Amino acid sequence: MNPQSSHVARFRAGQAVRILVGSHAGDQASVEHVVWSDRDRCHYFYLEQAGKKLSRGYRADELADTLE
Repeated sequence: MNPQSSHVARFRAGQAVRILVGSHAGDQASVEHVVWSDRDRCHYFYLEQAGKKLSRGYRADELADTLE
């Protein structure tokens, strides 16, 4: 079994999210891609806003659905 297959990400590529932390708190963005970290045992979500990629990966607890 692929070890990554047991880890289901909260958000998926293309999904709109709201950033909850940092200088972009309150901003909406789109998930560009998702990476699983074996070291940290969590997913990191890499985002973009209006074609501009944000420089860091965000954890699921740092993001919210845009409907919340």
